[in-house]
Amino acid sequence: MLEGASGLRRFVNAPWKILDTAAYPHWIPPLRISTRSNLDPGANPFFKNAERALFLAEEGGRPLGRIAAIRNGWLADAGQDPGIFGLFECMDRQDVASGLFDAAEAWLRERGCRGMLGPWNPSSNYDGGILVDGFEHPQTFFTAWNPEYYPRLVEGAGCTKAKDLLAWHVDIPRAVRGVDERFGHLAEAMAARSRLDVSAADLRDFEGTMRRCWPVYAECWKDNWGFCPIGLEEWSYLAKELKPLVVAAGGIQVRFEGEIVGFLLIMADFNRAIQKDRSGRLLPLNWLRILRAQTRSPWVRTILAGVLPEFRRKGVLSLMLYAALKGADRYGVKHIEASWVLEDNVQMNSILEAVDGDPYRTWRIYERRF
Repeated sequence: MLEGASGLRRFVNAPWKILDTAAYPHWIPPLRISTRSNLDPGANPFFKNAERALFLAEEGGRPLGRIAAIRNGWLADAGQDPGIFGLFECMDRQDVASGLFDAAEAWLRERGCRGMLGPWNPSSNYDGGILVDGFEHPQTFFTAWNPEYYPRLVEGAGCTKAKDLLAWHVDIPRAVRGVDERFGHLAEAMAARSRLDVSAADLRDFEGTMRRCWPVYAECWKDNWGFCPIGLEEWSYLAKELKPLVVAAGGIQVRFEGEIVGFLLIMADFNRAIQKDRSGRLLPLNWLRILRAQTRSPWVRTILAGVLPEFRRKGVLSLMLYAALKGADRYGVKHIEASWVLEDNVQMNSILEAVDGDPYRTWRIYERRF
């Protein structure tokens, strides 16, 4: 088990020694500074009610695999089993993968957990999942990509499927034609009838807007499978992490009588910008590539969305997606990825199917009971 700042640094740097970037051109590792901050108990408020252990498997001084074991107190407070695993990376060796999961189980057992769910990195409010379908597609920003042997290793270590998460690809020019034909004439009437105001979110005051969206997010997701409760302090931490990456036109909000009842946050797919340098470092040139991608990006991804339960039947999701599609061309956007969508989220999947979306990638959340 790795300890202290040096242990965290070794854990964060391990993937580049475990996997070969040349062998896996679609693999774009996350920025090291982001992973380090998310796992730092002194930086991330998530760890005010959680603890973690970092495990690294080595042979002859060379990293072979890694895993994080997380006791998530936020889940425990909500009456759920707090055992989580995350940030799993491994060479194609079952003995290494099984040893990592055994180490994570032993640590979690000592803390009263009856199983572990994951990967969440470190909770469902961050990225997660093992890619099980769509390996041939480029990896979008803040999503996971892994070699095709990962599901076999995870299942060989005694894990079984808990839930699948979908990524939908929406080709905007095609979708806009279809939306105008089937939905455009109804959109304004729907908004007027429900007294809903659809507008661009004020992202110049990004942190203020995020604070106003927090109660919507917390309320609308609280009953969803796998959701980890999130306090305002952690939400504000995530807002600060996202602020440098959000473009001015990247938010849509829906208000009813002046109050936000739904919001959608869209981010440029910066992975396409940093494809040439997959070191995970901002310097020397990745920071500049990210800045350029903020002004014009053909691919974007929805990263946060929420609609208060009492407004879901009023067409708020449809109105936000319609607004996003209609405004995309002004910013050179041709493709939207909507992820992660629970496989049994009938309403959202139906809306995306109605705009000719293609469910082109799938991640799996696994569980291992003790």
